[in-house]
Amino acid sequence: MTAALVAAGAMLAGAGPATAQQPGKNGARTYVFESYFDAPCLKDSIQDFDAAGGLTWARGGKTMAVTAVTTDGSNAIEAPQLYIVGAAPCTAPRRVGPVDAGSTASFGPDGYQVAVQRGGRILILSVATGKVVRDLAKGTDPSWDPKGTSIAYVTAEGIRLQAPSSTTSRLWKKGALKAPDWSPDGSKIGYVEGGKIKYATSGNGSSVVTTPITALDFSWSPDGKQVLFTRPDHMYVVMADLNGYIRERWGSGGWAGYAAWQPV
Repeated sequence: MTAALVAAGAMLAGAGPATAQQPGKNGARTYVFESYFDAPCLKDSIQDFDAAGGLTWARGGKTMAVTAVTTDGSNAIEAPQLYIVGAAPCTAPRRVGPVDAGSTASFGPDGYQVAVQRGGRILILSVATGKVVRDLAKGTDPSWDPKGTSIAYVTAEGIRLQAPSSTTSRLWKKGALKAPDWSPDGSKIGYVEGGKIKYATSGNGSSVVTTPITALDFSWSPDGKQVLFTRPDHMYVVMADLNGYIRERWGSGGWAGYAAWQPV
């Protein structure tokens, strides 16, 4: 998922059922689902950011990556950085390195590496050290498949697929597409085209299904039967099934976004 980073934004990380709303700095607010972990460490850590977005969970739901902007002692705005936040057990946000504003990272299946967008390129970083393991390609919106064999990303042509260790890629789907996201079982890739959430078989991109959902970005539920998505007006984050039936929605009618479903 990718969306513009705003100084007074909000974010929402998902798995429910309860939500917590905490005031952030400079008028920003953070919306965080609390799930299987009891300690409020995650929401307390995230609200320390001045503006945040681009949420993603590692498989297993114990670690989250956040693209965030902070200010130094003189209130100067720093460049967007990727932070790793532990949810079980609780750990304070740890800076990994600079990333593009509003971009979303994607963990590898083992959680030791993460694909990020930096300078309009897809890089693979070590989660432990922040060092660049591989400069993959020019592109945006990386999404690592559940088996770890392929990374989907967006180019001017469309969505391309590339093995993490390869220097070549193939065009999976042509068009003005964004926000690719692998389904939890790896059988499908969802994406946004013309404002609509669509998905297709991951192998050759055939059997395209267009949902009735209008969205900026989205995140699959762990069972692949529902999605969390951001409405185009950024007023709400909504949970719905793939037929568009709304299950829940969150937000105060102000600004909401950056939905990410926590795998449990």
